[in-house]
Amino acid sequence: MTSMPLFSREAWERNARLYEVIRAMPFNAELAAGTLSEARFKHYIVQDAHYLVGFGRALALAAAKAPDADRVVQFAKSAEGAIVVERALHGSFLAQYGITPEMFAEMADEKNFVAIKESSGDVRRITDIMNTVGDRYDIFTGVDDLALESLMLGAVGWVAGLVCAFPRETVAIHKLVAAGRIPEALEIYRWFMPLLHLDVSLRFVQNVKLAEAIVRGTSTVVRQPRLELQGPERDRVETIVRTALAKRPDLAKYGV
Repeated sequence: MTSMPLFSREAWERNARLYEVIRAMPFNAELAAGTLSEARFKHYIVQDAHYLVGFGRALALAAAKAPDADRVVQFAKSAEGAIVVERALHGSFLAQYGITPEMFAEMADEKNFVAIKESSGDVRRITDIMNTVGDRYDIFTGVDDLALESLMLGAVGWVAGLVCAFPRETVAIHKLVAAGRIPEALEIYRWFMPLLHLDVSLRFVQNVKLAEAIVRGTSTVVRQPRLELQGPERDRVETIVRTALAKRPDLAKYGV
């Protein structure tokens, strides 16, 4: 008896032709080859940001018309994710391409737009946004090695990468800053910094997966077109993680 194919495998097989058509489209082909013009990429990023607001509205309407409570919650969370999570992925590009705090003020009436993931690498934008729109949006930091600075400036959350491998340390820093215990948060943060740098890299996914595998015994497999780390690059990350583990702080003394 042959086993039933996994749904994901069957779905990929049924959509293989369409996937290849999409992958071969000029925009995607040029993006993959590194030949896409900056002007076209900028246009895409800005338009996609506008699209996500509309997509969030559509999902909110679906939630309003859903047949039962579970579906209401499902679509409502998806609507929030369309704005908070997906749009957050464009954070650094929005800063680079001139998306200013004043533009966030213009969108303040969009009820589905509830938070901003600040990933530009310029923590001054947190203050600029707050000076422009007050507390209209919850601001999250999306840059691991600027997390403490961002939290001290008023970010309320941290969309973290190394949290997969070091959840307790990540939460401890957040709690200590919230409690005003900055010197203690700084102690952990300084230990954490070599690890946090791994999240700010073109290979951040592979870095985080490897760190998690070392700490928790999970898999290092990554989805194509990414490739697992090999050779000296892998050795470097392993050294950083194992050195940190050898000096891991005792969180019990902080009581968080």
